[in-house]
Amino acid sequence: MKFKCYDKNDRPDEMTFKMFYSLLDRVLERNEHRSCERQYELFENNYYNLLYVYDNDKYTGSLAYWDLGDLCFVEHLCVEPESQSNGYGSQLLGYVENKLHVPVVLEVEPAGTYVTDRRIRFYERCGFKLSPMEYWQMPLNDGDEPLRLSIMYTHDLNCKELERFVSLIRKIVYKKDSEKN
Repeated sequence: MKFKCYDKNDRPDEMTFKMFYSLLDRVLERNEHRSCERQYELFENNYYNLLYVYDNDKYTGSLAYWDLGDLCFVEHLCVEPESQSNGYGSQLLGYVENKLHVPVVLEVEPAGTYVTDRRIRFYERCGFKLSPMEYWQMPLNDGDEPLRLSIMYTHDLNCKELERFVSLIRKIVYKKDSEKN
């Protein structure tokens, strides 16, 4: 298994980006990721990073994250469906945690279905805790509505720290100042 991370001043080659975006488009709903053009523009942002993994020269998955200094926000963790349950996702998360040594925050769909419950259990096995606070993801595309999600995080964060991190994510990732959690 080979990891590659594009750092702050680099962009993935065209083929890697196409594989990454194709995976996002296949496994996520349209309102859960940006348009292809807007996704590619993120590489101009110094906070945005893309980590991807190949196994035997085959693209297997990616983790897109925002290095916000004292916080890491995981925007997307996607593994090819046929490669899931082989440890790629947990290794991608572990790589980022070991590299940055800061709390990691991510968004998940609320519990209640087989798929969302399974996803939450996966993140819990990776050391994440599910926050009880109400949370709304800001729209990623024009015409989208805010999306009710849940927050998961590593480290022991109190409510005030979590609220500060959510505010930082809104300001930098979504470029919004909103009253809605």
